[in-house]
Amino acid sequence: MRNVAQISLNRVTRSDLLEIRIYIIGERIDVDTYLAAIAPAGDEKNVEVAHGDVMWVDRAVEAARAAFPAWRDLLPVERGTMPREWAALTQDQAVIMAAEQGKPQAKSLGKIAFGAAFLDWFAAERERCYSETIPSYLPGSQLLIKWQPIGVMAAIAP
Repeated sequence: MRNVAQISLNRVTRSDLLEIRIYIIGERIDVDTYLAAIAPAGDEKNVEVAHGDVMWVDRAVEAARAAFPAWRDLLPVERGTMPREWAALTQDQAVIMAAEQGKPQAKSLGKIAFGAAFLDWFAAERERCYSETIPSYLPGSQLLIKWQPIGVMAAIAP
C-alpha cells in the first residue's frame, strides 16, 4: 500500500479514509493506474489516488446489485445508520478537503458539516418511509402506496 500522509493529513484520526485503492462492497482493490493530486498552494504532490474507469463502475454496480436484496430487507432505521456514520466523520473529511483543495480547514469544516446535515436528514427520511392510503378511481376501494428501496443507481461525484 502506498503512503499518502504527506502533509497535514497526519491529523486524520481514521487512517482508512486515506486509503487510495478502489473500494467495492467491503473489498479494497489495487488498480494499474494512480493519479497524483497536486497541492493547490504549490507544485508538490499531496497524494496519489486510484484511477478507475468504466470497468470499475460496472463492477461496483454489479456488486451493489448482488448486495441489494440484503440491503432492501434491512429495517429503515438500520439503513439510516450508514449515512449517519459517514456524517460523523466531519473533522477528518475537513482535513482531507483542506489538503486536496487548499481551502482553510475552518471553511472545509463548514462545507463538510453542511453536507453532513443533508446526510442526517436523508438518513432520518428512511425512517419516515410510511405507507400511504389514497382514494382509488374505483368506488369503494383504496390504493396503498408502499415506499421501499427498488434498485441500484450509480453516480459519479468529485
